[in-house]
Amino acid sequence: MPLQTFSGNNRFYYKLMAYHYSDKTLPTVIVIGGGFAGLEFVKKLNNTPFRVILIDKRNYHTFQPLLYQVASAGLSADSIGFPYRKKIGPFPNIAFRMAEVERIDPAEKQVITSVGTMQYDHLVIATGTTTNYFGNANLEKWGMPLKTISDALNMRSDILQEFEKSIVTETLEDKESSLNFVIVGGGPTGVELAGALAEIKRNVLPSDYTEIDRALMKVVLIEAADRLLSAMRPASSKAAQKYLEKLGVEVKLNTIVKDYDGHKEELLLADGSILKSDNIIWTAGVKGKNIPGLPESAYGRGGRYLIHRTNAIQDVTDIYALGDIALVQGDTQFPNGHPQ
Repeated sequence: MPLQTFSGNNRFYYKLMAYHYSDKTLPTVIVIGGGFAGLEFVKKLNNTPFRVILIDKRNYHTFQPLLYQVASAGLSADSIGFPYRKKIGPFPNIAFRMAEVERIDPAEKQVITSVGTMQYDHLVIATGTTTNYFGNANLEKWGMPLKTISDALNMRSDILQEFEKSIVTETLEDKESSLNFVIVGGGPTGVELAGALAEIKRNVLPSDYTEIDRALMKVVLIEAADRLLSAMRPASSKAAQKYLEKLGVEVKLNTIVKDYDGHKEELLLADGSILKSDNIIWTAGVKGKNIPGLPESAYGRGGRYLIHRTNAIQDVTDIYALGDIALVQGDTQFPNGHPQ
């Protein structure tokens, strides 16, 4: 039975009916991942003739666009984390399971998880993306990512610890290393975080860290492309760069990071130059969060699932992908894949 869209009189009719998760005669739809795409899709299935299971390894939804605010102490963590059960608890035909998905068995139509095996009729993968270090083990070891609330809290702690360390450090070189913040990646996250750190330098250091010479704190934003926010209009890129530079951020375009020595606290650039910093924040790329079990032909660029216009994943049956993990190709307007 294919997934259906309900509208007009049908929508009114189905709202009058009471579908319940306990009714195992209903087709089962499993949704893996409770990000924006997964959660919104599940909410759309409220009170429809499907038995729905939302699976996520955490029991809360993270509002990722504001992670930088948590990292820079602008917001508390609970301001951007929302329990799934509060969101979908009232929906009688939808259940939530906190679990790690270990693999998918398309032949048996099963999802194998840390809390047991679940049978599906339709499977929707909305696992989003994870940080891509492009095979650089040193950057993966020493760089700070920003994809989860835990990442944001760790980054906030590291920033404050570096401030404290700079106060008691004796040499100027070590002070500068503690107070140099290098952000690699000029997308939305990198741009927002650079601005937040510049605001800390301007407003927080003079009041809370009077022993620190704020002139020693530097915020550097590195981007490999020729402009920031390359997915947006050139005018937006120009405006963002102008604003950051006005705040005191050093923007380095057409700059590629080659490696990082965490012991020497040295970031090596492709042109041979070195930036001294104990704080490397990596926002330079993402890749798909893949689950074992699907054929290699189902994957496209960046580990994302190749999908048709119906969001069905290529070369499998009754399995769909939504959000950042999905890759629609063939649109000449978007040669690198249609944005989700």
